[in-house]
Amino acid sequence: MSLDLAAAKSAMAPLAAQLGFSVERTAQGMIAIVVANMVRAIRAISIERGHDPREFALMGFGGAGALHAVEVARALEMERIIIPPAPGILCAQGLVVSDLKEDFVTSARMLMTAETMTELQQLVADLSGRADTWFHDEDIALPRRQLQLALDLRYQRQNFELTVDANGPLAPDGRATIAGFDELLQRFYTAHERTYGYHTTEDPVEAVNLRLTAVGLSDAKARIEQVGSAQTARPKSHRDVWFSGDTAVNTPIYWRDDLHPGTTFTGPAIVEQLDATSVIHPGDMVRVDPAGNLLIEVS
Repeated sequence: MSLDLAAAKSAMAPLAAQLGFSVERTAQGMIAIVVANMVRAIRAISIERGHDPREFALMGFGGAGALHAVEVARALEMERIIIPPAPGILCAQGLVVSDLKEDFVTSARMLMTAETMTELQQLVADLSGRADTWFHDEDIALPRRQLQLALDLRYQRQNFELTVDANGPLAPDGRATIAGFDELLQRFYTAHERTYGYHTTEDPVEAVNLRLTAVGLSDAKARIEQVGSAQTARPKSHRDVWFSGDTAVNTPIYWRDDLHPGTTFTGPAIVEQLDATSVIHPGDMVRVDPAGNLLIEVS
């Protein structure tokens, strides 16, 4: 869908006049608010959880992810950005090629003791039977079947439980088995230490739920990577773009399908495609990797 530039400027003009700004600066202010909201959301799942975003690459996906990725990365002091080949449909694409999965849960409210392991093993057998039925109904062949067992554990009288890996050695018939009593407790202690910063081996531990996840591995073919040699990108056109302030920059416009593996170029640039628009700011370096991703180095 193409933008009616004249109509867009006309719609922005009253607000720009009220603020005393140009239409372009007003639009930049609106984009800055959008970027600030994105940055706040990323901080909530990174910095507030003890992760430094500067140690990661930013994935720009969704209809607007590629549009705002550079400004978001710069606000977070991130240096690397990845724009996948089809950012606007990445989630739908992932759904098509993802594994099938079904969760089976049963209540297992009991104190964890060596004696209760027999009861837990029986519950695992019951859940495995339900998983077998699901595998059969979904026509999932044996080589594509996987089972993942987990146990919700907590200290007695604690309000919240932690989900702990409960997988033991796989049975000869492919069914799940539960780990040993001592191993389960140790896994719980480790998870509690990691989550809350402490654990104790003195207080009694109780189970709450037993969870079995049945996975049908996808038979989707892997994306074939293309081998390319370093080459210079050729823009399809040029147009004025306002990256900051009231001064426009004459900017090359690239069509995404023309950017083959090995292609490199330096911003400013706009990369257009059917499902997204990628904005490359002045000075940023872009390289197309063998999988067709745009790898952006923020200057």
